[in-house]
Amino acid sequence: MPESEKTEKIKLDSSDKSFHTFGYSHIFEKRIKWYLKYITALKFFGIIVPLAIGAIALGYGANNNVLIYAIVIGTPIIIIQLIISTLSIVYKWDDELSYSFEASNDYNNLYDEFRKLYNFSGQSSAELEKKYEVLSTKLNIREQQNSRHKITEKELRTGMRYSLREHKKECAGCNKTPTDMTPSKCGVCGNF
Repeated sequence: MPESEKTEKIKLDSSDKSFHTFGYSHIFEKRIKWYLKYITALKFFGIIVPLAIGAIALGYGANNNVLIYAIVIGTPIIIIQLIISTLSIVYKWDDELSYSFEASNDYNNLYDEFRKLYNFSGQSSAELEKKYEVLSTKLNIREQQNSRHKITEKELRTGMRYSLREHKKECAGCNKTPTDMTPSKCGVCGNF
C-alpha cells in the first residue's frame, strides 16, 4: 500500500475511533452522575434519620409522643435505606463509580489523542502508524475491561446520539443529524 493511502487509512480510522470514544465517554459520565446521586442519597439518609431521632430523644425525652412519631416515620425510611444499601453492596456501586471515573478519563484521553492523529499532517507514515497502534492497543484494553461492566444497548444508542450530535454527523439508521438528546424511534441513535 502506498504511503499516502496508508496515512489516509490511519487518519480515517483515527477519526472513526475518536467518534466512538467520545460516545463511550458520555456513557460513563452519565453513569458517574447516576452513581454519585444515589450513593450520596444513601449516605445522607443513613446519617440524618438516626441523628434526627437521637436529637429528638435528647431534646424531648424518651417518653415523649414526638419521639414515638419520629420513630414511626423514621423506621420505614431506615428500612428502605438498609435495603437499598444492601443492593448497593451486592451490585458494587462504589466499584462501578470508581470504574466509571477511570473509563471516562481514559475515553476522554483517547478521544483527544485520536483527534490529534486525524488532524496532524507533519508526521511520517511510520511514525503515524506507530502512534496509531499504541492508541489502538490502549482502546482494546479499555474495551476488554468494559466487558465486565455490562454496557447496555440503550447506553450505546445514547452514546451514539451524543457523538452524532456533537460531531454533526448523520445517523446511518434514520439519516438525520441529531440536534438534541431527545430520544427518537431510531434503532441506532434513539430508542433510549
